[in-house]
Amino acid sequence: VTERELKSGGANTQVTEKNKKEYIERMVRWRVERGVVQQTEALVRGFYEVVDSRLVSVFDARELELVIAGTAEIDLADWRNNAEYRGGYHDGHLVIRWFWAAVERFNNEQRLRLLQFVTGTSSVPYEGFAALRGSNGLRRFCIEKWGKITSLPRYGAPAHLWETCRRRPSTLCYLSLGTYPLGWNSFLPPKVLFYESAHTCFNRLDLPPYPSYSMLYEKLLTAVEETSTFGLE
Repeated sequence: VTERELKSGGANTQVTEKNKKEYIERMVRWRVERGVVQQTEALVRGFYEVVDSRLVSVFDARELELVIAGTAEIDLADWRNNAEYRGGYHDGHLVIRWFWAAVERFNNEQRLRLLQFVTGTSSVPYEGFAALRGSNGLRRFCIEKWGKITSLPRYGAPAHLWETCRRRPSTLCYLSLGTYPLGWNSFLPPKVLFYESAHTCFNRLDLPPYPSYSMLYEKLLTAVEETSTFGLE
């Protein structure tokens, strides 16, 4: 096994409650950047030759994408007509009706953020939502019943990843690519686990069966406004 330190002295540093956020950020960044560091640095240098870095430093990753890709109006009817459901949800389900009522209440920027939260991009294909793509071809926007009413909505990872974490709580993580006996589900937020493990979008929103419209709206708004897709800011 080849070990690689995520920071100086990492091989001798245990992951604790105090430093777990730093570990997650460094681990995800390493997984994302490995093999493409030189290409990424060249791309960034070229970008800054065209655009003054001071002009974009005020934006986070989501805001910058909206600036670059634009904020075209989302066709809510097309979005709903091309959605699918799992876990017992269907278009006439009360929670789903509340969901679409909440999205209708959102302004266009919030809708774009919701789309970005679930799919990883705020862009809608030219052909509309029917042409939305995932990791292995066409994959429609999907809402699946998941979790408890106290949970925030999340975007979904492949089922086998969650099952692995559930069945193997001793799954080893790495601080220096040496082992550390903490299961991923001990401290990794679902969104970080999904991105780190899958690297692609599955266009699925895991939505708990909230008992009221007001709770659904509040939780959905919180998920969209106060979280970020990549967790690398």
